[in-house]
Amino acid sequence: MSVPPLTGPPLYRYIPGVGKVGTTQNGPTGPTGPTGAPGTAANTGATGPIPQIGNTLIVDGVYGNNTTAAADPTRYPFLTINSALSNVSSGQTVFVRPGTYNEKITVPNGIALRGANTQTVTVQQLNTTSNTTLLTMGSNCRVEDMTFTLTSASNVNLTGIDWPSGTPISSKLRVCVANVTSAASGSNTIVGMLSSGSSATTYSAADAVRGSTINVDTSSSGIVRGLHVTGSNWFAIRDTNINVRGSGSNIIGVETTNAGAYASLKHSTIRGGDHITQPLNHDINRTAGEILLGATDLVNNSANGNGFAITVEGAVTHFGTTGNFTNGTTYYLVPGFVRQGDLPTSTFGIPSTQNMILFSGTFQSSPAIPVGYSVKLTAYKNNTITDMSMTILAGQTLSSNITQSVDYSRGDNFDLRMVPSGGNLNNYNFAASVAFY
Repeated sequence: MSVPPLTGPPLYRYIPGVGKVGTTQNGPTGPTGPTGAPGTAANTGATGPIPQIGNTLIVDGVYGNNTTAAADPTRYPFLTINSALSNVSSGQTVFVRPGTYNEKITVPNGIALRGANTQTVTVQQLNTTSNTTLLTMGSNCRVEDMTFTLTSASNVNLTGIDWPSGTPISSKLRVCVANVTSAASGSNTIVGMLSSGSSATTYSAADAVRGSTINVDTSSSGIVRGLHVTGSNWFAIRDTNINVRGSGSNIIGVETTNAGAYASLKHSTIRGGDHITQPLNHDINRTAGEILLGATDLVNNSANGNGFAITVEGAVTHFGTTGNFTNGTTYYLVPGFVRQGDLPTSTFGIPSTQNMILFSGTFQSSPAIPVGYSVKLTAYKNNTITDMSMTILAGQTLSSNITQSVDYSRGDNFDLRMVPSGGNLNNYNFAASVAFY
């Protein structure tokens, strides 16, 4: 027989041959009981070795261990840079993982020291109380992708990066940042980069510094320099920003002080303090030796009145005159070639359209100046005599000046004046060329 389907709550079920059988209906779920106590955490296993990379040592400020790494330098990471450098061999690379490393570093000869990134790898000595050099370069070494920070509030000498003898032409600093900061007001010496030893002084294809930034910020009243070349060295930088600032009056961006010193600055920006508020501060200062500029921006447009060289010819202005010239008379030259009788009888100033530096000049006569005579040519700034002058002496036809310079700001007036001495010069030709940067 057919059994009608059950309706309503499932209180029964039908079993053929048996009939309806009652079922049990579940009641509502009761409240959840309290959470039990956590179990015991498992022990963390030891950090395993990094994959072995030939001739590469790793520094890790978090997971490194100097003792373990010293036993197997190319498999386990070191904790400190100096420990890795103590176990490295010439021709190997030390790679530094992100972190802050409170160390002073001397890079051995023939070693490459490379950080993960200037943003994440910092080598520092903060609030030092003694004379400190943060990074010392070895011969034929390379340092890159790191930030170096050196600070002090004490009257101590600070050097960010030192280049000892032989290193400026063989070692390389690439894509690095060096910050040297002194809050002391004493006469301490603060230097971003120092090259005081000796090396070859001829051209080297390996620039010492490329793609880097050197910041010096100090309250010191002593010597403050971005790059200080005090030895007989060839020191070349490229694509680099040297920014030196502070409250002192002896701040120079780049200075050479040795007769054998040669600083080549190409495609860079150099700033030596604030020349407006502190007139003794300058971007460059060739006290001795040579400074070569190539497409380099001088922020203050100041060379301390000293000469320098450039890689391409500067903006040259030519002057010339011919005729009879009276002893002791001042002749005011104008651009171009003008007869003596047509020269102006008073200052003929040429206004500067932008900041520029008069850095070299050549002055010649035809024929040669006779015995007992001389002719002096002098540059003026805003009707005031400057140190840029050239004198043709007896028996000579040519004089030049490449050792002095004059800064001109926008709106300043420039002019040249010629004065013969010793007697009148009849039927003479004079020509002058001056170059601006």
